[in-house]
Parts: sequence; structure tokens; C-alpha cells
Amino acid sequence: MKKILLFVLPLLIAAGLFTACSVDTLGMINLMNEKSTVKSGEISGSVSFTLNGEAIAKLYESEYGDEFFELPFQELTLEYNGEFNSNPDAFTYYLEFALSFDGDKTDLGSIVINDENVYISSATFTGVLELLSKIDPSMDEFSAELWDALVPALEGYEYIEIFDPEEYAYLFPADGDQSTALLSLLGVGGIDGGEFQDILVSYITDIFTSFDFGAVKREDDTYTLSMNLRDVFNGITDAVQYLSDNQDAFFNATEGLIRRIFDLVSSDLFLSDEDLDMVIDEMYASQEDFAESLEYLKEMLDFAEFADFEKSNFTYSIGKDGDAYSEKLDLNFVYGDDTLFSLSVEETVTAKEIGRISVEGAMPYDEFYEFAGPILEEVFWYLGSGGSDYDYNYGYFYMFAEAPDDRQAVICAASYGIYSSANGSSYNDEDVQIYLMDGELYLPLRTIAEAFGDEVYWDAKTKKAYVVRGDEMIDMTGILVNNQTMVNVYDFYKLDYDVVFDHWSDDDYDIIYVSLQYFL
Repeated sequence: MKKILLFVLPLLIAAGLFTACSVDTLGMINLMNEKSTVKSGEISGSVSFTLNGEAIAKLYESEYGDEFFELPFQELTLEYNGEFNSNPDAFTYYLEFALSFDGDKTDLGSIVINDENVYISSATFTGVLELLSKIDPSMDEFSAELWDALVPALEGYEYIEIFDPEEYAYLFPADGDQSTALLSLLGVGGIDGGEFQDILVSYITDIFTSFDFGAVKREDDTYTLSMNLRDVFNGITDAVQYLSDNQDAFFNATEGLIRRIFDLVSSDLFLSDEDLDMVIDEMYASQEDFAESLEYLKEMLDFAEFADFEKSNFTYSIGKDGDAYSEKLDLNFVYGDDTLFSLSVEETVTAKEIGRISVEGAMPYDEFYEFAGPILEEVFWYLGSGGSDYDYNYGYFYMFAEAPDDRQAVICAASYGIYSSANGSSYNDEDVQIYLMDGELYLPLRTIAEAFGDEVYWDAKTKKAYVVRGDEMIDMTGILVNNQTMVNVYDFYKLDYDVVFDHWSDDDYDIIYVSLQYFL
């Protein structure tokens, strides 16, 4: 429970700053809630990210004594507009997108989500290819090859199905209630999102009922919250002290929150009254931990460490004009007197009755992935290599086997595959033995190294294994298991392989996933 409190406390304090119960603050919260209840309407907005390359380079050079790399852009802006209807009987989302790099705009087509599938326009794919060339001219040849492969195949189709209708049928129920379908993935299909939000807002305002930070101002029908970094620190300090002085109110409100959430989810999660009592008892048993956490936060709040960023600031505003709700967020990250970067987000939602949008004649999922799968795979690997012209090999190992009783040593079968950019987009899945010993994972050296194009040499006299690269012999001696050299997974770093390893266990299974990548 103490770990949970340490995670929740910062969120709770931040929320308290913005829900402190002045009249203007409550007015802002009510308007935000009112906007969230709009189920059908028009939507438009933009997200702009601006970098001050000169200021960033100056700071980097002063801190590290080295030159900063040239930034790919100074201003990036995503614009969107469309319509939506989240009611089950006419569920529809339609959005058009455009992305601008330093004022050079690229149309990224549109996306449609309805009660049948998710559809992406053909224009999205051609727009992305155009964008790749603008971002990095060195990718022109690569983009041209993709264009020649994709565009003819997409001809005659305005949209493409993204989900397999059979595999993901549960996301598109016959009654059209997508919100319930998505929540059912979490096992809480009966929750009303608006009711849940109301519960959380009520909880925060109950705790901070007499705490007034005074940061929200109202002008006509617009509420504005504006703070710099010192304001935030002062507010956090005051909020921590407020919680310290009102711990009984915190625990009483938290008990009420637990009971209200329990009423919402108990039937979906098969929770009993005994489960509720246990959670509440544990919550009250954590009172001492809560007090210690507050004291720990007080010790951490040292503004001196952030004084150089004191002028960093943000402004959030929300207003209403007729049926239109407008929100705006401006964030400026400032070092000394220099703004390093800025983020600006704007959105307008206008309540309006929108009918269901259907998509006719879209390219079926199976047809699209039959020809586009290998192409997209090549794109992802190309981008993953930083757009390099190097060939590369990629391998993966995956094991799902019954856990050994002694948890000490076991030989298990695993599937693995090797992908080579030089040989095309073909996977060769095979079974291979892997070895677990004392919680460490060992993989067969020869199987992996030779599949990745390396030469393996076994010195029978010294019982050592090497990978040979020209005149270099890299010692990769591991342990012998069934006459195979098995190497600890992390020793593959010596071969400059990029290793990602994940291993977790429960009472019944060991589950292992390993991926390796090597740029030739």
C-alpha cells in the first residue's frame, strides 16, 4: 500500500492544485465536464511543437562541451478536423489530418471508425511516403520504391480495412456500443465513463474542499489557468501541507471513493463484500505510511534545483460560445531567458447531430495485408535502422513452457526466426533448444551466429568457441549442453547484437521472449 501511496500522492496533489474549490475553479471543472458529455458533433484542432535550435544548442554546449546535432525541424504542426457520434445507434468517428514541417504542409488523408471496422484512407499511405522524403531527402529513393509498390495496388480503393473482422469482432458489437466493448477488454464492461469521471472529480474536490490555490480566473465565459514553475512549486508545497493537516478528510474521502467504485465494478469483477472490507482495512492500515510519504515529499521540494527553469510556464483555457466549446493549452519550457521549446494545443468541439458514416467498397483486410505486409515490414525496419543503407539481420526467440519444479536448470524447446534484409522479407521458423540455469538464459551460439552471417570456430583442444570476423576472433565460450555451446544471452552484446530480453514466471509457466538485431 505504501508504494501505491507514493505513486498516487503526486497525482493527487497535482489534481488538487487544479480543483481547489474557488468559485472560478469549480466553474472551469463544470465546463470541462459539460464538454465531455457532448456525444455528437464537429471537432477541429491542432497540436504545434516548436523548437528553438539555437537555444538548445547553446545549453547543450554549455553542459557537455560538445556541439549539438542539427534539428530536423523548427516547428511541427498536426491539424485535424472531422465529425463524431459516440452514441451506440450511430457510432462514428471521421477525422482528416495534415502535418506541417516548418510550414510545409502534407495531407495525411483520413480515418473512419464505425461499428463495423477501422478504415484508413489510401491518401494516408501516399501522404506518409511524401512526408518521408520531406523529412529526410536521403530517403527519396526508398520512398519511390515504396510508392511504385503501394500506389498501383491501392488504385480504385478510397479506404482500407485495418482490423480482421473475424478476429476483432468483439470490438464491433451488433448493438454498436463501442465504449462498452472496449471497456470489456478490461473486464469492466458495465462502467459508464461519465459517471466514473464524476466520481473522481467529486473525490478530489471533497479532499481539497477548503483549499483555494486561486490560479483560475474567469473572463466572460472563458476560464483560464496560468502558472509558471515557481507557482507550481509553491502550490505543491501548500497542497502537501494541506494534506498533512487534513489526513482524516483524505481517508474518509478515499473510503467513499472505494465504495462508489466498488458499486460500479463489483459485479463485473466478481468482488464480494469481504473483498471491499479487506481493501478498506488495508487503506486505513496505511495511515502511518501516508504521513511518512507526505514528510518525504516535503523534504524533496527544493526549488533551488530548478531555479534556472523558473520562467517555464503554461496556460490552459476553456470557454463556450453557443454550442461550441474551445480549449487551448500553451506550454513553454524556458531555461534562463531562452525558450527551449513550446507546445500549443487547440481544440473546438461543436455539439451537433451527426449521422453514422458508412464506408463502401473498402479494400478487405486480407487483401491489403497479403501485399502490404512485407512492404510495411520493410518500412518499419528501415525506420528502425535510422534510415541507414546497411543490411541487417534480426532474430527472435520465444518460449512458453511448463516451469521446472526445481527452478534450477532445464532444457526447453523454443521457436525462433531469422529475418534478413539482404534476402527479402522471409522468416524461417525453426525449433531450437535453449537453456535456463539459475535464472540465467543461454542460447545456442552456432545457431544464432551463423544465421546472422557470422562464422563460428570451435577449438577442440582448448574447448573454446569463437566468432571469426576477418582477422578478429571474438571469444564466445559459454557452457556445453548436449555438445552445443550455449552462451548467456547478454554475452551477445560482444558481437554488437542489440538484445532485448524479457523473462517472467508464475507457478505454472516460464515465459521468455528474446529479440536480437545486428546491422551488417
